Amino acid sequence: MLLWYVPNISFALPLKAHDIFTVFLSVIIEASPFLLLGSLVAVFVKRAHFIHTIIKYIPQNPLFGLPVSAALGTFLPICECGNMSIARSLVERGLPASYATTFLFAAPILNPAVFFSTWVAFRGQPLFIAARFILGFIVAVAAGTYVLWQEKRGVKIWKVAEHTPVKLVAEKGHAHNHESSLSSQVFGEFLTIFPYLLIGSLFTALFQAYVPREVFFNSDFGIALAIFFMMLFAFIISVCSNTDAFLALGFVGIVPNAALLSFLVFGAMIDTKNVLIYSRIFTTRGLIMISLFIAELVFLLSLILHKLSIV
Repeated sequence: MLLWYVPNISFALPLKAHDIFTVFLSVIIEASPFLLLGSLVAVFVKRAHFIHTIIKYIPQNPLFGLPVSAALGTFLPICECGNMSIARSLVERGLPASYATTFLFAAPILNPAVFFSTWVAFRGQPLFIAARFILGFIVAVAAGTYVLWQEKRGVKIWKVAEHTPVKLVAEKGHAHNHESSLSSQVFGEFLTIFPYLLIGSLFTALFQAYVPREVFFNSDFGIALAIFFMMLFAFIISVCSNTDAFLALGFVGIVPNAALLSFLVFGAMIDTKNVLIYSRIFTTRGLIMISLFIAELVFLLSLILHKLSIV
């Protein structure tokens, strides 16, 4: 009976409240499947022995290990909503935090689903498409390098300790409940992150309802301000990286391509809901430092690409 009345309740709300409810619900519906998929893969990573092999073959030299870690995102088609659990699992299994950081920020851009959606949205601009993935790769590797440098200076970036023992199989006497244990672990992993997704989605809905888009897209702004405001918009709007290309497509001709590029790269790595989710693995200081580092680097590289007329 409750489900029967939900549509009527939403339409009976005042227009502004109805808009907030609609956006809030749409963000949750869009992100939850990827969050659940990420939780499932994370539990699988924890329980599977082959992960030792993956970590074993990642080069120990950061010069090669960081790029290889970024490339891992190509094989795990999960957006930023779900890969935090996987990154945390990899650190628990012994992957250096700097490598996991690189994977964390590379996966939302380099995965096949995002490549396909970006190609569909910008199929007539191959250089722009390539720029998104190359820039994403560079920024992700740079972020991992930054974490490595800070940790050598004694700055704690990650909350999760490396080489944390992880239970792989059910204890003796509970082996008969193996399937139930797997489902409960996935559900627990999902619930760990879901509250942060709820808060981020609500903030996004409130912003969309009360702040007009025209505030951020004035054609009189210069390129630097256009890049800044597109990054700010990406941070607040918190759209999934699997669909952000279609949102960016709506601003073609309104802002320069460099600003669109900054939106697609920065938003996939750092946004409102991601900051809340990443607070589970990064220290407060570490999260602020890595967020500002990525913001500054994306802004600078987007500006350079515009000046060089590459995008």
